[in-house]
Amino acid sequence: MPFRSTLSNLGYSGHIILAGWLAYDGVMFWKRQTSFNQEYAAIQDMDSVGSHSSANPPLEQPSHHWGCGRVMLGFAWQVMLCTAMFLAGSVITAAILPRQHQFHRPGTALSTDRQCAAQLGVYSPLLEVVEYEERNWTDPAAGAVSGYVGRPTREMERKWDAISNVPAIVIPFEKLPLLNRTEDPSRHGSRFVTARAGVPHPSSPGGYVGVTEVFHHLHCLNVLRQHVWRDAYAPAGAHGEAEEDERPPLPATLRREARAHADHCVDTLRQALMCTADVTPYLIYAGGDGSDWPPKDSREDFEGLHKCRRFEPLLKYVWDNGIVVRPQ
Repeated sequence: MPFRSTLSNLGYSGHIILAGWLAYDGVMFWKRQTSFNQEYAAIQDMDSVGSHSSANPPLEQPSHHWGCGRVMLGFAWQVMLCTAMFLAGSVITAAILPRQHQFHRPGTALSTDRQCAAQLGVYSPLLEVVEYEERNWTDPAAGAVSGYVGRPTREMERKWDAISNVPAIVIPFEKLPLLNRTEDPSRHGSRFVTARAGVPHPSSPGGYVGVTEVFHHLHCLNVLRQHVWRDAYAPAGAHGEAEEDERPPLPATLRREARAHADHCVDTLRQALMCTADVTPYLIYAGGDGSDWPPKDSREDFEGLHKCRRFEPLLKYVWDNGIVVRPQ
């Protein structure tokens, strides 16, 4: 196995141990070299004094036992250093791994995308089903037919209703601080609407009732669409509300406080767009041969590539785990 591949498999504690061992072993190697040079010099000196008289005997050399002791002492220090480095690496690894496995569910691989989603957003039970995909957008001006735009029909109203009029979700009681909210201790009962234990599933412990923002945003966009096409709906109480009329009935959002509702939706979508602040670029097709500046007959490429959260898993989650709240 190549040395670089070996290093990559060591982990945190392995890198620390290896670095410490190399550093300490380098010191020991230098000491061994120095000792070898000294011994070599000592041997030369002994050869050079062979003709000296017995009145001036050479200095006595260190015993072999002392040399072995130094080797054993060095080995002991090396073992102690490696042990200390291993323990330090274990502590660091123990501190990091729980954070890495925060969204690791049994039987699945650790999801980096879900980790990022959790770090870059506020808590939501839907984070556990977040998935990403890359896709090109579509543009009605370029001939795409989505079924969500144009003159209102009963079928179009059903399509919008399917993606915006969805159940609420249940948020565990202990997660309330993660939403930057607290209970009022002086109040009898909760400040918020709650779901009792056993809702929506028999094993559910209960919690706070919440609305998922993406579906709120789609509801608001639908309200604005209906305002644009207000005259295309059958007036309330008119014969046009009958099933045989092709015109869809006037939505409830247009029957009372319509302008206030529209203002709420405009500002909600403004904040949502500025909050997420999509920085994905798209290009501009040049008209003619592309040599004119400023370009003539150019058009923007509104069908550019985007990285999106998959909508279907989110919709499935709220229908599988949500509760229907009827306004009073």
